[in-house]
Amino acid sequence: KQRKKHVGRGILRSASNGTEQKVHSKILGTMIMPMVVRAVAVLVVSASLAATSTRNMAQTYFLSREATNTSKKQCDAPILNFSRDSSVEDVVSHLQQLKRKELLELYLASNAPAELSTISGEWNTLLLDNNGWVMTSVSEFLTQTLFSRGDRLWNGKIFVNDNFGTNRFITRDGVSQTEHKFELLLSPSKIDPEHLSLVLRYNPFQSFFSLW
Repeated sequence: KQRKKHVGRGILRSASNGTEQKVHSKILGTMIMPMVVRAVAVLVVSASLAATSTRNMAQTYFLSREATNTSKKQCDAPILNFSRDSSVEDVVSHLQQLKRKELLELYLASNAPAELSTISGEWNTLLLDNNGWVMTSVSEFLTQTLFSRGDRLWNGKIFVNDNFGTNRFITRDGVSQTEHKFELLLSPSKIDPEHLSLVLRYNPFQSFFSLW
């Protein structure tokens, strides 16, 4: 009888261990699957960022090379066909429809202001296309979350005088604020060194660990 009991217990014990192993496998699978999904998602996002960043850099490089070999007035960007009578709303609406390549061509075809005093005052701003959803979303995150500190939106720049300016933000309560000062100067363009460009230098007003 005792032997049967031991055998019976052995059978029960084996059956119990088998059940525990199955339960442990299910728990392990439940824990591992989300980790695998997250890892794959991170890889996909990283690959997308790398590919789109490389595309942007290559596009900027080739357009800057073209700019050094052609006249600035040869740009075919449709915005240059606008007249002085065009409303601000029409121009802004058209800019929002342009792709990054067209916007760069427009930038390269434009001249820097002859005098910085001509741009003094407050300017409204908006983010434009940055070569598709991925990089446009990155630009929006950098600007409206990190640069704006998350609880407000970047909505303009203020050129105080010929040497100094700052950024304008609007809080959720509609309060206008300013932060992130910069020096204002005319200097050779980084992507078209033969021509002057409007340059904003933030480093004199930022700490060593600042992102800007």
